[in-house]
Amino acid sequence: MVPRQQLNNTIIKHTNKVARKKYDMINEVLAWFDFDKVHKTMVALNWKWAGGGIPDLQQLKESAFQRMSDAAIQAMSKDNLEHQDIGWISNSGGLKATAWRDENHNLARIQLEFVVSDWDADNEEPNED
Repeated sequence: MVPRQQLNNTIIKHTNKVARKKYDMINEVLAWFDFDKVHKTMVALNWKWAGGGIPDLQQLKESAFQRMSDAAIQAMSKDNLEHQDIGWISNSGGLKATAWRDENHNLARIQLEFVVSDWDADNEEPNED
């Protein structure tokens, strides 16, 4: 039988490894994402966030970090273990983060987008009320 402290240490190491991977992935996206282009677009469109005007670069990066972190947490949530092949999304203010996990339920990918416009349609009958 494995001693309780050894088991706890193993769980902590695994948890730290998972957290480190998540933050490494998020930091890679933050390093390469073109926040300047997003900011210029928001200025050109006079795109203001609720209650705060047009965000500066630091606010954009902080929001992007939060969006990606939220999406990753949802992807890794034990409540969502039966859904493996979908991406979990967190979006706000034009920033959209999506996180996916692999077949072993490990975080596999994080994506960040700035969405100016989109449209979605499905094959359900429109409600004509």
